[in-house]
Amino acid sequence: MKEYFAILLTLALLFIQSSNAEIPEKQSDCDDGFILTPISAFPEPDRSEIIKANIQYGHFDRKFTCAEKSLADKLVPKVWTVDTARIEALRDVISYINIDEYDKVDPNLISNREIIQKGGGYLKDRVVTVFDDNAYAVRFTESPNYYYFSDGSLSAIEVEQNGDYPHKSYKYSAVNFGNRKKGYLMMVIISTSKVESFMFFSDGKLAAHWIGNKCYLPNGTSCGTRKDNLEH
Repeated sequence: MKEYFAILLTLALLFIQSSNAEIPEKQSDCDDGFILTPISAFPEPDRSEIIKANIQYGHFDRKFTCAEKSLADKLVPKVWTVDTARIEALRDVISYINIDEYDKVDPNLISNREIIQKGGGYLKDRVVTVFDDNAYAVRFTESPNYYYFSDGSLSAIEVEQNGDYPHKSYKYSAVNFGNRKKGYLMMVIISTSKVESFMFFSDGKLAAHWIGNKCYLPNGTSCGTRKDNLEH
């Protein structure tokens, strides 16, 4: 009889222990208000943005709420690399447009030259950006943008995708020259922020990396500057 009660007592204790056992927490579902993704999984934050937001992020692992993750997603910008930018840039690319639909010479050549001599800037309906070789670009409120050689002849057309960052634009050659073929895609530009953009050739190779008004080649050397005399 004593053995029988001992068995019952053992079973009762086992039942109590199993009832108090912790239920495994969800690893990636926010339905219960928590997520176990560690803060260290976030990319290194832009320190300037952190200072602006007056928030300090530590790289440590802890459980934090979905609301905190949402806030982090907004305040900590994605860190773009050449590889991640390339994948996004070459998604859904249009390789050819009819370039003959566009004027071969800048129709606003005279007025644009006046602003070019001042280093570029705003005109009534457009912005003129001047490059080191005196070639220039003209951006209107709506796409496309126009690139001209220094003599005002059309060099390329850039068709933009509307939307927030990152946004893309496709640059098509207006001439046959070297590896450039008239009407065909020259490169894709992906702007990841107001001050940074990556330029890729149509074959996916990095052409240049713009940071602010400075251009860098893949090997890190300078490939020029641009100016439009605009305050950012």
